[in-house]
This record gives sequence, structure tokens and C-alpha cells, in this order.
Amino acid sequence: MQKMTDHALKLPIFWGHGSADPIVPFQLAQASKELLTNAGIKPADESSEGPPTGLEFHKYDGIPHSASQEEIEDLAKWLKRVIPKAD
Repeated sequence: MQKMTDHALKLPIFWGHGSADPIVPFQLAQASKELLTNAGIKPADESSEGPPTGLEFHKYDGIPHSASQEEIEDLAKWLKRVIPKAD
């Protein structure tokens, strides 16, 4: 795989995936996550105060190929950290 640019490696990525997804099995999501981390994208440091960088992966137990309220709330929190506040 071609080396990614420094910019690409620092992009924030939110990935939510249901453990009961019949369309894209959870095992495939895990393999894709490993592919990205092997390519150099680091897991996000969720405890960091600054804007997130890297891959923030969330597993949602029992959720099929859809979004749950928990996932929507996690995404909203993540977006608030990623999108700069307007002055």
C-alpha cells in the first residue's frame, strides 16, 4: 500500500458499526479497521482535550445495519470536537 501523507494520517475519522450488521459483518469492519491502522492511521486519543485526530471506532452491540440513538449521540459529541466554533 502506498504511504499516506501526513495530512491523511491526522484526519479525524468517526466509525460506528453495529455488532449485528447482516449487510457488512462486524468482522469485516474489524478487518477494515486493522487495515487502516496498519496503513499508519492511529487510533484516536478520546481523552485528549484538543480536536480529535485518527480513527475513533465505536462498536454498538446488537445494532443491525442502521444507526442507534447512542451512535447519533456519540457522533454529535465527536462533531462538536471536530468542527471549530464560529467566532
